[in-house]
Amino acid sequence: MRLHGRLKTIACAALAVLALFSAGCQSARELGDLVIVMGIGMDGDREEPGNIKLTAQIVLPEKISSSQDGGASSSGSEGPYYNLGSSEKNTFEAVRGYTHMVSGKLYIAHTQVFVIGSEMAREGIAPYLDFFTRAKETRPTAKIVISETTASEMLGVKPQKEMLPAIHISQLVEGQMVNSQSKEITLLDYVKAMQSTTASLIAPILRIEEKEGKQVLSVSGMAVFKEDKMVGELSGDETRGVLWVMGEIRSAVINVEIAGGIASFDVLNAKSSVSPTVSGGKVAVKIDVAASVKLAEQTCEENLATQDRIKELQALAGEAIRSEILLAYQKAASLKADVFGFGEMIHHRDKASWREIEPDWDRLFPEITLDVNAEVTIKSVGSLERPAWDKTDEE
Repeated sequence: MRLHGRLKTIACAALAVLALFSAGCQSARELGDLVIVMGIGMDGDREEPGNIKLTAQIVLPEKISSSQDGGASSSGSEGPYYNLGSSEKNTFEAVRGYTHMVSGKLYIAHTQVFVIGSEMAREGIAPYLDFFTRAKETRPTAKIVISETTASEMLGVKPQKEMLPAIHISQLVEGQMVNSQSKEITLLDYVKAMQSTTASLIAPILRIEEKEGKQVLSVSGMAVFKEDKMVGELSGDETRGVLWVMGEIRSAVINVEIAGGIASFDVLNAKSSVSPTVSGGKVAVKIDVAASVKLAEQTCEENLATQDRIKELQALAGEAIRSEILLAYQKAASLKADVFGFGEMIHHRDKASWREIEPDWDRLFPEITLDVNAEVTIKSVGSLERPAWDKTDEE
């Protein structure tokens, strides 16, 4: 698709606003002065230490419209957007600084994504996001991603299909969610995490890869925060371990090794139950996961549809889920970051016990006793019971 649906909507809305203004309609704001921002990058300014460097990705509705109507498609530097930087001592001043560069006021209601450079993330993001959490125009559903390099560099990488890098980045996050290798974090999620005394925020990591001599963006793993500072990363498998516990697996592939090959399962649905308990100053957490799957592929010749093999495969798939959960907990424990929200669960379910252990939560979290159980049910083996290449005669 040449033009993503939401980009069409934004372009049409912007052009409608401009048409209204040209016809003489006004509101409290001069509608014709809107400068529509689709993505915002946030970095520390290396040339001016202590400053924040904003990168605003500004859409050009007229170029989007002409491309959609059959005009020349954008190429080179003549895309339907441009990136503009502003460096000041704080976010508010940096936003106001754009008034000296553009003939209007930034309109951030259509912002799809906030890209935060990893250097800034490690120093702390709260002071710099405060402005956007207060601004009435900000979309609470705008995504937050952490850039492996600088945010300005990421917003400068031109996608091959999507017309706007900001929308491309948003779609990358959504794509990884389908594989349960990432989790969407919005501005609202960030605010909720900052209000928790124990829960640690996680956010997708945006990276640059070289493919066929070109730079392409990818989302891989999650940044882990303690309060507002990035302290480490989760791999894709570790991220999925967290999502199993949170009951947020949308879709996933489970691979299990069997004699002569691999069996791959497509997760149809999954749910979890998490039960933390406190006794004698110690914390234990019981985690139960139930998943329904279908056999998607096998690389061995054996018939896996027999009753005995189904039971064996269900046990192997359950153990694979259990291993991912334990792997995720080991990483979280090493970072002393409660990415699962166990502390919040105890706080809500047993306030008296929580008051006793809260001051020592950083010490107690890595010492939790986990009891993890994963039950998998194979709902289907597909259209064939045996592999197509199996020439064994059936009696």
